[in-house]
Amino acid sequence: MTRREIGAAVARWGRRGLPVAVVAGCIALAHAFGFTICPMKRFLCLPCPTCGTTRAFALLLRGDVRSAFAMQPLSVLFVCVVMPCLLAARVALGKARFRAAIAYAICSPLFWGVAVAAVMTNWAYVIMRGN
Repeated sequence: MTRREIGAAVARWGRRGLPVAVVAGCIALAHAFGFTICPMKRFLCLPCPTCGTTRAFALLLRGDVRSAFAMQPLSVLFVCVVMPCLLAARVALGKARFRAAIAYAICSPLFWGVAVAAVMTNWAYVIMRGN
């Protein structure tokens, strides 16, 4: 890779990463001052199905898997189990066959039934826990 190509890649990631960093900073600042940025929690006084995911990921990064799982079980399972399985499948199957398998799975009613049941169960847990 030439210096020009490296510079272009850095600039491209910088343009993509800066808005993400600004949004993350605003969310962290709002959370630090006690503001709820979740519209569902603010207006309906109910946590959304993904409430606590950011805090759970922060706990995972600190190595506290038990607390992260207690806060948001579905997200932790997704990161710790599903993502590695998807990455392994991608490596094993290759790009074209992996895309075909994902497309087939997404079109399956069984996939959507399991996904909806998992999200609803997780949501009930989050509500009962009082996230």
